[in-house]
Amino acid sequence: MRTLLNIPGTFWFEDNEKNKFSGTIIEKNNHYFLKTDIKMEDYAKYYNKEIIIGDFNKTKVTLYKCQLWNLFETLTFSIEYIFKNYDYNSSLKFKEVTLRFHYLENWIRNKKNFKMNIKENYEEFLEYKSVKFKLKKFEIIFSIANSINSTNISFCVKPYYLIQFFYESKTSIEEILNDIRMTKMFLTFLMNNETGIKLMNCRVDDEFNPFKKIEVFSKLFDKPLNEINTFNILIEFDEIADKQSIFKNWFKINDKYKPLIDIYFMNFTNESNPEYELLSYTQALESYLRKDEKYIDKYMEIEEYEKIKNQITEIIDNLKITEDHKNSLKNKIKFGNEISLRKRLKELINDLNDYEIITKLIDGNKNKFISAVVDTRNYYTHYDESSNFKKDTGKLNILNFKLKILIELIILRELNFNKRFIDEKLKIKYENKL
Repeated sequence: MRTLLNIPGTFWFEDNEKNKFSGTIIEKNNHYFLKTDIKMEDYAKYYNKEIIIGDFNKTKVTLYKCQLWNLFETLTFSIEYIFKNYDYNSSLKFKEVTLRFHYLENWIRNKKNFKMNIKENYEEFLEYKSVKFKLKKFEIIFSIANSINSTNISFCVKPYYLIQFFYESKTSIEEILNDIRMTKMFLTFLMNNETGIKLMNCRVDDEFNPFKKIEVFSKLFDKPLNEINTFNILIEFDEIADKQSIFKNWFKINDKYKPLIDIYFMNFTNESNPEYELLSYTQALESYLRKDEKYIDKYMEIEEYEKIKNQITEIIDNLKITEDHKNSLKNKIKFGNEISLRKRLKELINDLNDYEIITKLIDGNKNKFISAVVDTRNYYTHYDESSNFKKDTGKLNILNFKLKILIELIILRELNFNKRFIDEKLKIKYENKL
C-alpha cells in the first residue's frame, strides 16, 4: 500500500474515462482518502460516484465505495476499498478470494485435520491438504501457508492459516463481501471472540500467477481487537472440521433469521449499555419466533380476526371521543392478534425444555424468568416510573447474559449440533461466567 500513498496519479470515474483528473491517495487515522484537483463548484457532477479508477505509472487501481468527503477548494473522497493491480472494465467480479483472519492460529491450534504428505524431515517441506466446506455457489477452504523468515544465522518456517473462497463463476464484489461478512460472524461465534480480516487478495480467473495478484486494502482491515482467550472458545475447529454441512447451515439460518443473527452480533462487537442490550435481545427473540413456523404467531386465524376487528372499529367510529383517541384505539386493535412476548417466550422455553442448560437459565422457575424478561423489557420500553419494577444493574447484566446464552442455544440447534454437545458447551460457558 505504501507504493500508492502520497504519490500523484491519474484518475477517472468508471463511466467517464475521457475526463481524467489528478489525485493523491492519503491515509489519515487509518482511513483512506483521495484528494483531487476537481474544483468545488463541480461537486454536483460527482456526488454519487462510487467507483474511481486510477493509474500510478502503469499500476492500475480501483477505488470502491467512494463517498464525497468535503467541499473545500477541491474535492476529497473517502475510500472504503482499494484494489491494487485491478484493471477495471465494467464491474468488480472475482473468481477467488484469499483471506487472513485474526486469531485463526489460536482457534485451529493444531494441524491434525490437515493431512500431510511428508517430503523431508523438516517442517518447511511438509505439504498440507486443505479442509473444504462446499456451499451452493462456492467453496470455503481452510489451508496452511508457510511464512519463511531467514537470517545469516537461522532459518525458520512459521505456518499460518488462510481462508479461501472459490466461486463457480465470477462473482460480484457485493456478494463476496456479504459472504465474507457472514463467515466473519460465524468465526466470531465459534471463537467466542470478535475476529476480523488482516489481509485480502483476489483473482479474476483460475490461473495462478503471482504477478496478477490483486491486493485489497481497506480501513476495515487489521482493526485492533480484544485478545482472544483460548479457554473461552465456544467450539474448536477440530469439532467442525468433519462437518461438511456446518457452513451451509450457517448461511441458511442467516437467510432465514437475519434479524436474530444481526442483533446478536451487533451486541457482540459494539459496546452498548445494558438497557439497550436487553431490548435488542428480546427483539431478536421475537423476530426468531415470528419466522419459525413451528411457533404460533397469531391468537386466531387472520380471516376470523379481521371480522372481529371490523366490528370493533365500527364501534370505535361511533364513540363520542376525539379523532386522535379513536386512532389510538384502532391502532391497538390493529395489532390485537399478535402473540405477546410473554406467550412467545413460554412456547420457546417449553420447546427447549429438554436441554439441561434451560434449567440453569430459568433457575427452576420458568414463569419467574419470563416475567423478569417481560417486565424489564416493558420498563425500558416505556420508562413507567409508577410501575413496581426495580432497577438493578447487577441483575440486568445477569439477565442479558442468560438471554445471550438462550440465543446461542437457538443458533447451535439451528446449525444441527446434537443436544448433548450443545448442553456441554453452554454449560461450561454458563458456569465460567457465573
